[in-house]
Amino acid sequence: FCDLLNGGGKPEYIVIEISSFQLETIRDFKPLVSIILNVTEDHLDRYANMQEYAMAKAKVFKNQGPEELLILNAEDRFTSIMTSMAGCKKAFFSAYREIDGYYYDEGRFMKKTAAGKDELFDTRGMSLMGRHNYENVLSAYMAAEFIGLDMGKAVKTIKEFKGLHHRIEFVGEVRGIKCYDDSKGTNVDAVLKAMGTFSEGLALILGGREKGTDFTPIYNALTPNIKAIIALGENREKIAGIFGGKIAVHKAASMEEAVNKGLAVTGISVLLLSPACASFDLFKNYAHRGDEFKKYVQKAAGK
Repeated sequence: FCDLLNGGGKPEYIVIEISSFQLETIRDFKPLVSIILNVTEDHLDRYANMQEYAMAKAKVFKNQGPEELLILNAEDRFTSIMTSMAGCKKAFFSAYREIDGYYYDEGRFMKKTAAGKDELFDTRGMSLMGRHNYENVLSAYMAAEFIGLDMGKAVKTIKEFKGLHHRIEFVGEVRGIKCYDDSKGTNVDAVLKAMGTFSEGLALILGGREKGTDFTPIYNALTPNIKAIIALGENREKIAGIFGGKIAVHKAASMEEAVNKGLAVTGISVLLLSPACASFDLFKNYAHRGDEFKKYVQKAAGK
């Protein structure tokens, strides 16, 4: 981002993702549109509690004024307090229910204002899977609309977008089992969303280096379609201890072992890598972890 500006680049708009770590030290940063998709448990090895983490994220709108827009998730528990803190325009989205704002409803995206309801577009032809992606789509649509883009082109782009690597990315099929790389799922909330994307029989590869992780929400969200957990890496013994009384747990010391044990689980049609942990116990980063998963899936498929 800095290199682009220092190099004389003058794009009309720049879209950047800013971490809470970076927001801690801002002074003049003032986006035209800010989006907080959610505030869910993460980085509690850095922050004293969730409130401190939320306040770090809230700095994204600290300098915004009446001409700028803050986009918030109506389903997030910190949204009401952030709404009261912000001195800019506010707009809200939900992927789960009808609200005053933008929402998803049975195969279509809607907008509700005082003037009534309007259908924005339907989901036919979209490649993105899962309610969390409906949240992503709604917030991106709202930002595009606010800055005055051609919304016909925006919808076309949304429908043609295939998703990013390591985010519930389909990487191959082995003996009828479809394999998905969600290595970017480094916190519990991301894993819950990935799990909720599938209703068929599933084996979940979980584990790595922790960040003060509380696995209780995953434990509570285990549904009958989830047949086994493959506990990978540094905290595999802890994961086995937490989940072993509720579900079959197979420990793995390497990604190859995790893939092979996952593919051996009976009654599944999906193998999902969504670890809820950092990757630095066995891998360079989350992308390296995802690439290794893909490599051993392809090896198992004989490619």
